[in-house]
Amino acid sequence: MPEPTTGTQDGQNPGGNEEPTTGTQPGQNAGGNTTGAPAGVALTQADIERAQAEVRRAADREHKKERDVLTERLKTLEDEKAKRDEAELSELQKAQKVAADAEVRRVAAEQALATAQVTALRANLVSQNAASLPAAYRAQITGDTQEEITASITATQAAFDADRTAMIQRLAAMTPEQIRQEFGDVGAALAERMQGKPTPSVGAPTNPPGQQAPPAAKTIEDMDQNEFMAEMAKQGIRVQL
Repeated sequence: MPEPTTGTQDGQNPGGNEEPTTGTQPGQNAGGNTTGAPAGVALTQADIERAQAEVRRAADREHKKERDVLTERLKTLEDEKAKRDEAELSELQKAQKVAADAEVRRVAAEQALATAQVTALRANLVSQNAASLPAAYRAQITGDTQEEITASITATQAAFDADRTAMIQRLAAMTPEQIRQEFGDVGAALAERMQGKPTPSVGAPTNPPGQQAPPAAKTIEDMDQNEFMAEMAKQGIRVQL
């Protein structure tokens, strides 16, 4: 005769009642939901790797979207900065051009003022110390300072005196015929005057009717050096340095 059991059976408490199941059953997760694998079917390593690969691909897609958004935003910021830099550079270049143009005008004004001052100084010194020189000689006076201009006046006056003496000596040694041959029509008029024959200046107008004739021209013997040089200038004879 079998003995009565005094212990508890699997799934029962000591009172003989069945205990509720608290663990997870095969094919369920902790919440009681079924997993991707059928109940009682074990996942292989290949299944796990495929699932992991899918997770990585999904993550990569999300990351790519984020990268694309950030890349586009970065490009927008860079474009905006480039435009600001270009505008600032353009304004800087404009300011630099304005400054450069102002500097050019300033330098030109200073040069013009300096030139005018030198010209006025030279004209004043020439009028004081070389007014008797012929215009051709006065034009040869140079210099930018009072010392330079004064030295040039002295040298030009000496050159004029030497040229005048040499010309007078040369003409004095020539016959009227030689003067005519060398200086042409102008030389002929000068030769006539040297011979004491009154002749009108070349190009001088004739006396209008009823007016007294001008006094006879001086002969070479009556002329001083300045008068002689002036006469030669009127006759078109130029003395070159």
